[in-house]
Amino acid sequence: MKEQKIQLSDQTGLNLYIFDDVKQPAKGVVQIVHGMQESMATYFEFAKILNENGYYAVGTDLRAHGKTAKTLDEIGTCHEDMFCNNVKDQIMLSLKIKKECSLPLYLFAHSYGSFLGQRIIQKTDIFDKVILSGSAYMKKPLISFGHIVSSLFCAFGGAHKKAKLIEAMSFKNYQKQFKEGSWITSDEVKAKEFYDNKFNALPFENAFYKDMFKNQLKLYKKEDMKKIGNSPLFLISGELDPIGENTKSIKKLYNTYKNYNVNVDLKLYPECRHGLVQEKNREQVIRDILDFIKK
Repeated sequence: MKEQKIQLSDQTGLNLYIFDDVKQPAKGVVQIVHGMQESMATYFEFAKILNENGYYAVGTDLRAHGKTAKTLDEIGTCHEDMFCNNVKDQIMLSLKIKKECSLPLYLFAHSYGSFLGQRIIQKTDIFDKVILSGSAYMKKPLISFGHIVSSLFCAFGGAHKKAKLIEAMSFKNYQKQFKEGSWITSDEVKAKEFYDNKFNALPFENAFYKDMFKNQLKLYKKEDMKKIGNSPLFLISGELDPIGENTKSIKKLYNTYKNYNVNVDLKLYPECRHGLVQEKNREQVIRDILDFIKK
């Protein structure tokens, strides 16, 4: 693995990870976009498996995440339009990859990263194939409520305070669905690895949520949905994933794409939770991802 910084025009230094330990002629490049309250480190094992199967893997710690944040205190902060800037950063990285190599380019985006991915495929048709993991159709009433709550906190001086109420209503509520283990994965070893990482599961501020909800409200505009290209799209979700509402909202996303004639497929995994490439059956999940890329 190679680790380097990408310096952006606004002086943000994105921490970039390049996995290029490919022993055979490379088949393509997988760009990984991680989720909220985690970092690229969660996907190092996945990236190494991609290498073993002939694919380079590339990804950054998103703004306000991991080593891109200058200090732990800066994790979960929000400056300007964080969501849009994260989208622009990933498209910039995609263009850089395509400029430097002629291999097929694939997108794997998880959770918060998958919502960035939903927006990215409305903005560019650069990817040969796209995998969205742990995603959902974000319902307007729920997101509008979240936007109102976070906006009120921001309006009364709480923009850069931790979003305790919102996180109690989301992440802590997700955990209540499970009597044991984590809502991220039923694999206790992988769950421990996740929570032991100092960059993961840290509280985010109200301004970050306000920005996220604002942009999620824009995801399903008719004019933007019609801009999605013909590249095959693969939705994967655990049947017990609270983000996907135990299949309800991921099926809604699938049907929405179908209604706009997007080339989309969906696979649901029984007894699986949110972080599929950290789940007990991750070998099968990764095999399915590789099969989708190859076909």
